[in-house]
Amino acid sequence: MKKYLLFILSFLFLFVFLNISAGLLLTATYTPESINARELNQTLSQEVTFGDRSQIPTLLIATMAATLAYLVPKKWAKK
Repeated sequence: MKKYLLFILSFLFLFVFLNISAGLLLTATYTPESINARELNQTLSQEVTFGDRSQIPTLLIATMAATLAYLVPKKWAKK
């Protein structure tokens, strides 16, 4: 039971940490399309697009978190 709790807690922590890190990375590297809109002398579109797909899939982050969470109890068990 102790190993299971350690795995679940480490998985949840790593999953949240990796999702936040991916969000920070995507936010830092985002360049809006209308960065030079004032210079174009064109009217801006009134339509806003929501729901673009992320560059880093959630399944990949979950897999990385699960792998690291699997290795955490093994690392602590050696001590």
